[in-house]
Amino acid sequence: MAGCDGQLACLAGSRPNDQLTAKALARLLSLAFDLIPDESHLMSKQSESLDEFQQALGYTFRNPLLLEQALTHPSYGACDNARLEFLGDAALKFVLSKSLYDEWSEVPESELSSRRAALENNRRLAQVAADLGIGTVLRVGSGARKDGALENEKTLADAMEAVVGAVCLDGGIKDVAELVDRLVNIDVGLGLHPKTELQELTIREYGAYPTYFHGDSVGSGSSLVWSVRCVVPGTDLSTCAQGASIRQAETDAAQQMLNQIRR
Repeated sequence: MAGCDGQLACLAGSRPNDQLTAKALARLLSLAFDLIPDESHLMSKQSESLDEFQQALGYTFRNPLLLEQALTHPSYGACDNARLEFLGDAALKFVLSKSLYDEWSEVPESELSSRRAALENNRRLAQVAADLGIGTVLRVGSGARKDGALENEKTLADAMEAVVGAVCLDGGIKDVAELVDRLVNIDVGLGLHPKTELQELTIREYGAYPTYFHGDSVGSGSSLVWSVRCVVPGTDLSTCAQGASIRQAETDAAQQMLNQIRR
């Protein structure tokens, strides 16, 4: 700051009081720069959160800007997720319709429609979104945040549909089908994902939420394996599972727990 002090003193004049004023101004400027947030650190944390979300999703975006848009609520900015939500809703309907059509060949159209509605309603989609931790990466405006948007069922469901739409644009309908197959179990509990079904069951039977403990990963790259232990607090119930992702390991541990409780 010595050079800055000298320049300011020269501009103010050579008198002692002017020099003191210049030094004080330089000091204030220095403090102001210190208060500027480290945006590179914030961007790094955001990138880590998006990486974790993609790992939970089981899908890595070729174009990460699509994911960012899918996770931007209309209250946050101009480039929001409304259009992706529109696309995702249509893609989800198609994939679920095709899965139900193939799986239930003897079921009439009216029943297929009812089952699809059970799979894609806001409550189901919001629960899937919550399981993925979408609330930790969804960008909303300050006003909407204060109003509880991140806990709002429709907000979470809309964001989940937007993510589906982003996957559709990024990879195509085949990737959407694989994503839905991972996240939605059409054979169990009228579409409840094992983690969701387990949560509803343990709350009803034991008054407790299932808890997942993540162990260390083994291997590297495509051979990476994650370990997860699922327990129901207040009981002796416990299961362990491994998977190529944390999401898969948690899902398998939840399904094992469902089987254990129902025995």
